[in-house]
Amino acid sequence: MSVFTHAEFDDHEQVLFCRDRSVGLTGIIAIHSTSLGPAAGGCRMHAYENEDAALADVLRLLKGMSYKNAIANLPLGGGKCFIIADPSTPGKADLLRAFSKHVQSFSGRYLTAIDVGVGPADADVLAENCDYVFARASEYPEGFNPSLFTALGGFMGVRAAGPAMFGGAMI
Repeated sequence: MSVFTHAEFDDHEQVLFCRDRSVGLTGIIAIHSTSLGPAAGGCRMHAYENEDAALADVLRLLKGMSYKNAIANLPLGGGKCFIIADPSTPGKADLLRAFSKHVQSFSGRYLTAIDVGVGPADADVLAENCDYVFARASEYPEGFNPSLFTALGGFMGVRAAGPAMFGGAMI
């Protein structure tokens, strides 16, 4: 199947398929839009059934990142990247290091951070070879988990949507 005829394809600006056989890396970096600024979105590591399942997920999620960043009035577009692997694999750090070189090749057009299977300590590993990684453990006090901001954003979104959905005030 061509990415251009994929059901989830919506004129995405760029989709890069990444491979480094020396460490077993298979990944995808995708940009939906950079009209508001560089694309930003988390780096997800998940053992997808196959590359087609990963592609469908990345195309669907990164479009949402464009909308999320625009609604938040951030000067960022939408992007997302996936490493197709089990996050508990013993060679995780090697996968992250190899993948980070692909992110670096975008020269700041794509910024990444933590996501499912990639935590703050992993972001520090990504940052060893890449200047465009945020939400690193080294940026926060020891023990702080920046994913709390994602949870808070989700909660606030549900709280704001409630009155429109159910016709009344939410607490």
